[in-house]
Amino acid sequence: MELSKRRAGPRATLFLWLAFSLAALGLTLFSGVNHDYSSYVQHWQLLLDSANPWASEHLGQPIDFNAYGPGNLALAPALSLHALAPKICLALTMFLVALMLSDESAQQGTRGRDGLLSPAFLLALCPLTAVYVYGFGSNDALAALSVAVALRMRSNGRFALAGTALAIGALVKFYPLLFVPLFAFSADGRVQLRTFISATAVFLGGMGAAYLAWGADIFAPFLYATERAPKMLSILRLLDPASARLGGEAMVEWLIDFNSLLVVAVASLLALYATLARLDWRVATSTGIFLILMTYKVGHPHFYLPWLVAYAWLGTQAAPSCAVSTRATLLRWPSFSACSRCSSSSAVSPDRSGTCTGPGASPAHLARQPSTYWRFTGFGGHAGYC
Repeated sequence: MELSKRRAGPRATLFLWLAFSLAALGLTLFSGVNHDYSSYVQHWQLLLDSANPWASEHLGQPIDFNAYGPGNLALAPALSLHALAPKICLALTMFLVALMLSDESAQQGTRGRDGLLSPAFLLALCPLTAVYVYGFGSNDALAALSVAVALRMRSNGRFALAGTALAIGALVKFYPLLFVPLFAFSADGRVQLRTFISATAVFLGGMGAAYLAWGADIFAPFLYATERAPKMLSILRLLDPASARLGGEAMVEWLIDFNSLLVVAVASLLALYATLARLDWRVATSTGIFLILMTYKVGHPHFYLPWLVAYAWLGTQAAPSCAVSTRATLLRWPSFSACSRCSSSSAVSPDRSGTCTGPGASPAHLARQPSTYWRFTGFGGHAGYC
């Protein structure tokens, strides 16, 4: 009887993964070519035709503006197989990220802690993933993969490879380059310059190769970005209309015009604070990515896929500072939740410094508290926070 129960869990998990994989594949195929993916197809076809992927027209036909880096062209060969082949590759990318999360849970000894509601499954199931990756074929899936690889490399102390992974993601969508400072601080408070050096070398090398192939047109996305207005999930979108009533138009306009400086300042200050306060680097990284995306003026929902990966990574950890489950918060997208390091159980209580104490503060006890979390919308409970 006990043996059959033990087998039922893995069987149910395998069945759900199989069913969801088929559903995701069906959504990927039946949603067809739409949203930004239609622009990708144009740019990939230009490459296959030996034309400039950043051209504004080809053979007398207008071409959508190419706001992406040269790394986005890596999927062009798949287009020669079928129009949806690159889209399937992007969908498989998120499943690869989910497998990395599952493997991290196994290494941390937390696999099975949340049953079917594991971080890996919830990442693949999240509406943000389903709509923007399976439905729209967003290339932000590649940026999410670069963050997942960077997290694994940073966990293993390979700072240079973490920077390399982020730079490769930045060659597709430029914003992962802003995450580099978050991965450059070690536990002893030292700045690992190799993270910056490797990221800079790979990014400049990729852009340099693209420049030699297609000229100065590859820099058009940077100019385009400076002219864009604040989008849906940027804090500047809220401040922009409010400033007219509160009399702060000049300040908000400056933050919009020089948004890159604001984002870099936010990333650097958060990294510095995390080092001085000895915050767990995984918590600091997840929080930092969220703050960067929130202050970045191009606040599209799909830009938050890398943050979703970083937050799900927390749910795989066994350390007391990260012993949380993301099942409740990932299902509540987009309520933007963060983790609590202590259970609200009476067995755990924070001391004056905010450190979790008591018999329930051990990793083993915390791992048995699957719904430990707090939301930005209600800092409930008496637990200490990450």
